[in-house]
Amino acid sequence: MGVMSFGIGRNPRVARRLITYIVVFSSCITLITTGIQLYIDYKRDINFVHSQMEQVESSYLDSIRNSLWAFDEEQLTVLLNGVLRLRDIEYISVISNDEELVFAGTLSDKNIITENYDMVYLYGDREINLGVLRVVADLDGVYGRLFEKVWIILASNGVKTFSVAIFILVVFQGVVTRHLERIAAFARGFVPGRAQQPLVLDRKVNAGRRADELDQVVTAINDMCADLANSYEGLRASEARFKDFAEGATDWCWEMDSDLRYSFISLSHQHYSGVPAEGVIGHTHPELYARVLPKLDAHEVEHWQHFNRLLETRQTFRNFEHKWVRPDGEVSYFLLSGKPVFDAHGNFAGYRGVGSDITERKRHEERLREDLEQLVEERTTELRAAQDELLRNERLTTLGQLTATVSHELRNPLGAMRASIAAIKKLTRPANPLLEDSVAIVDRSITRCDNIVGELLDYSRLRPLRREPTIIDGWLGHLLDEYDAPPGVEVRRELDFDAEVAIDRDRLRRALLNVLDNAAQAMAAEAEDGGVPKDHVLSVATRGAGGRLEIVIADNGPGIPEPNLERIFEPLYSTRSFGVGLGLPLVQRVMEQHDGAIEVESEAGLGTRVRLWLPLDDGKARAA
Repeated sequence: MGVMSFGIGRNPRVARRLITYIVVFSSCITLITTGIQLYIDYKRDINFVHSQMEQVESSYLDSIRNSLWAFDEEQLTVLLNGVLRLRDIEYISVISNDEELVFAGTLSDKNIITENYDMVYLYGDREINLGVLRVVADLDGVYGRLFEKVWIILASNGVKTFSVAIFILVVFQGVVTRHLERIAAFARGFVPGRAQQPLVLDRKVNAGRRADELDQVVTAINDMCADLANSYEGLRASEARFKDFAEGATDWCWEMDSDLRYSFISLSHQHYSGVPAEGVIGHTHPELYARVLPKLDAHEVEHWQHFNRLLETRQTFRNFEHKWVRPDGEVSYFLLSGKPVFDAHGNFAGYRGVGSDITERKRHEERLREDLEQLVEERTTELRAAQDELLRNERLTTLGQLTATVSHELRNPLGAMRASIAAIKKLTRPANPLLEDSVAIVDRSITRCDNIVGELLDYSRLRPLRREPTIIDGWLGHLLDEYDAPPGVEVRRELDFDAEVAIDRDRLRRALLNVLDNAAQAMAAEAEDGGVPKDHVLSVATRGAGGRLEIVIADNGPGIPEPNLERIFEPLYSTRSFGVGLGLPLVQRVMEQHDGAIEVESEAGLGTRVRLWLPLDDGKARAA
C-alpha cells in the first residue's frame, strides 16, 4: 500500500460541489449573522444619538435659556459650539417667532434626527416663552461606521470560509474523491466472466484502524463482482442448456423484436417448415407468408390476418393454429403460442413464444371428423325418420285420415268439374258475356277448393327438406316477378342480402306465397269494404342481421286485432269466409324445418310486418 496523497485530482466534481455547498451555506450564515450584528449596532448608535439629545436637554438647555434671557450672544455661541462637539450632533439653533436668532453647525436635509425643546423663562410669577431650541443629529456617521463594520466582517468571514473550503477540498480529494475515481475505473473495467483482481484502494494500512465506509463499499463491490461472476457463469450454463433443449426438441422457440421481425428461431423449425433460420430471422410474419398467401383460401387468409392483428395489438395468444405451405408444396399445420415482452419502462420490446407441428394430428382429426360426420349423418337420418314417424303417428293421424278421404272424395269430382268447365268454354264460343262470367266464377271456386285440398295435404304430409344452395336475392326476385298482386296493391322490394343459403326452394316458395297472399288479400278486402282511401303497398326486404337471414314482408293494410294475433298459428283457425286456416301454420312448419322461425308484428289500422328468418351460423350460408 502507498502513502495517502492529498493532491487535487484533474476534475474533482464531487469535491467542487461539496465546496460550493460549504461556501454557499457559510456565506448565508455570514450574511445572517452580519445582518443581526449590524442591526444591533445600528440600534445601539441610534440609542446613543437619543442619549446625546437627552444630555443637551439636561445639561445645556437651562444655560442656553438664561443666556438667551440675558441675550448674551457670546455665551450663546460658546454653548451652541459646545453642543456641536457631541458625537453626531451637526446643527443647533435658537428659534424665536419663527426666526433663527442664533445657530451653529451645518444643516443637512436627509438622514437626520431632529428634536425641539421649548425654552420657558420663569420671571417672577410669570412664564415667558423665549422660543425653541432645535437640535439636529446627522446619521451619516452612524451609517459610515456600519459600512466599515460590514466590510471588515465580510472580509474576515470570507477569508475564513474560503480557507476552510480549500482545506476541505484538499482533504476530501485525498480521503474520498481519489478513491471514488479508483472505484469508478474498476467498475468500468469489470467484465463478467473474465478473471481479474479484486478492488483495492491506495490507502495506508494501520493495524488498529477500524473499517470505515470506504472499506465497506470496497467489500460490497468485491462481493457483488463475485456474485455477478457466479451468476454470469450460471446464466451461460443455463443458456447452453436451453439451446440444447431447443435444438433437441420437436417443438421450436421463436422471438421477435419491437418491429415484429424474427430475431431468433430454433433449428427444429427448419425441419417442419423447410425454411432455414437465416431465411426467417430479420423478416416479419407477413414477409414470410407472401409466398404462401396465394395458396390459401379466403377463410385461411382471414385467419392469417387475424393473427397479424393479434401481433400488432400486442395481445397474448395460445395454441393459434395456422396453415403453412413448404417450398416443396407440402401442406403443414403449425400451432403457435406467444406473449408480448415489455422493458422496465413499459415499452414494447417484442414477442417470445413456442411453436409445434400438428400436421399428423390434423390428418388424424380430419379422418376422424369424416368418420364422425358420416356416423352422425346416419344416426341423424335415422332419428329424423323416427321422429317424423312418431309425429306422423301422434299428431297427424286424425288429420291424415281426414285429408286422405277428403282429397280422394273431392279431387276426383273437382277434376271432372274442371274438365266439364273446359268443355263448356269450347261449346259456348263465341263467348256469351253472361255465361262467360258464370263459368269464370265456377273455375275460380274449383281452384280455391283444389288449393284447400293442397293445403290439407301439405300440412298432413311432413316430408324431409330438399335443400339446394340458393342465392336468396335472385331467387326471391324471380318469385316476385311472377307474383300477381291484386289491383291497387303495389309490390316494392328492397333486396340487400347477396349471399347463398341452402333452402328447400319449393317449400319456402309455398311459405312466402302464403304470406304474400294473406297480406295482398287483406289490403284488397280493405279496399272493397270502403275503408279510408290509401295507397296499399306490399314491401319485401332481405337483410343479414345477428347471424341470420331475414325476409321481411310488410303491408299497410288493416292489420290484425290483438285477440286474433295470439291465434294466427293455430291450425284450422281463420277469420276469412274462405280457406281452412292452415296458411300460417304451414309457414311456421316450413320455417322450423329450416331451423328458423316466423315472427309477426301487427297493429290494427296500420298494417302487419312478418319476419321470416333462417340461421346463418351453422355453415349453410356463404358469400356469393
